[in-house]
Amino acid sequence: MPAPIPYASPQPEVPPPIPDASPQSEVLAPMANITRSNHIMWTMGTDFNAPTNNLSFNPDGSAVNPGAFQQHIRSDYNLMAQLFQFIVFIILSFVLPIKRILKVQFSQTKVQKVLATTMLLQC
Repeated sequence: MPAPIPYASPQPEVPPPIPDASPQSEVLAPMANITRSNHIMWTMGTDFNAPTNNLSFNPDGSAVNPGAFQQHIRSDYNLMAQLFQFIVFIILSFVLPIKRILKVQFSQTKVQKVLATTMLLQC
């Protein structure tokens, strides 16, 4: 009886390593953090060569570049937490009392309608 052949699982294809010197690396290195091993990891941040005039305001208070202003706010975790607290404050301070007032007014009009219909039925 012949010896059994051991089962060999297929090995996934591994891409070849990226060479150390490439023409793009000299261009991209000043703009990003490049970590080199078998693969290149390239990350961009808002602090790399960011123009300083993107966050200026118009005389009416609107942002000159709204996209850059939104990106700046979204990238600042502390500011986002403060905005969340501000939104909670607005909701608790203004929206909920207005909701209660409207609820009372609606229930009063509902009671008035019921009273009006009962008075009509009695006549």
